Amino acid sequence: MMKKLTKPILISYGALAVPLAALGLPLTVYLPPFYEGPIGLSVGTVGIIFMVARFWDIFTDPLMGALVDRYPSKWGRRKHWIVIGIPVLMIASWYVFIPSEGEKTSIYLAFWLFILYLAYTFVGLTQQAWGVDLTSKYNERSQVYGWREIGSIFGMMAVLAFPAILEILDYDFRTMIAGMGYFLLVAFPLTALISLIIIPDNKGSKGTYFPKVYDIKNLNSKLKMNINYKQKFIEYSPLTITYLKKISKVISKNDGGLLIIDYGNFNFKMVDTLKAIKNHKFEHIFSRIGNSDITYNLNFNFIKAILKKLKLNIAGSTT
Repeated sequence: MMKKLTKPILISYGALAVPLAALGLPLTVYLPPFYEGPIGLSVGTVGIIFMVARFWDIFTDPLMGALVDRYPSKWGRRKHWIVIGIPVLMIASWYVFIPSEGEKTSIYLAFWLFILYLAYTFVGLTQQAWGVDLTSKYNERSQVYGWREIGSIFGMMAVLAFPAILEILDYDFRTMIAGMGYFLLVAFPLTALISLIIIPDNKGSKGTYFPKVYDIKNLNSKLKMNINYKQKFIEYSPLTITYLKKISKVISKNDGGLLIIDYGNFNFKMVDTLKAIKNHKFEHIFSRIGNSDITYNLNFNFIKAILKKLKLNIAGSTT
């Protein structure tokens, strides 16, 4: 059950975006010249390491997204991932932003940068997904992500202010980068703690189900037919088949009949007919989740095939 959105919830959600945005900017603007300058690595080495680290996201983003969605805990869908991710993000930030004087190897940078990007992806995806969980209403989601953008802008402004202030005070580049690191080390646990205390989480969630490739084979076996034969798209309702099986037993026992009246088609090829209806008008299925009727059109050829499998005589169909 979703709780009513309040200002503390919105502010807490936006607050977690502050250190995330503050981390993202230095990764592309300040850290490459820092490791090429004061640290002493070659321009080519730094460029390759940062480029490969960014490509690393291509593989980690979908994996982290699936992990966050699939495995909830007794505390909810998101909170435990924040608790796991923030410490890793802090440790990696320490080693990347505040390296010791003797650390000048490319292996050091590559290792901790990859860990940093992994944790950054992990926490960032969790925070964005958490925003979706807070409300199903379109306008309220605009508020949620509006506050996230406010937090992001504040985080970028804060991290940009550090180099300017420290340069005025005549500090060197290494101290400027360290200042950004200390800001992150303070902001991450503080905003995470506030978020964990104030923002609600769905404790009853069982996670998101992800279909597997072999489900089609299991489905064919269950239905005793090749539902995917010459099909590029499959659309069917398991509940429809359940009802048809129950009805067929009653008909077989009592020698009755069945009349199906519904919107549908007689096409051999299955197509996507999923739709949402609100106030007798069609709209996007995600525009008002929970507040509109989700439906689809029956494929009567598929229905006939199921009825034949259930050994029922089919009188015919008409439009």
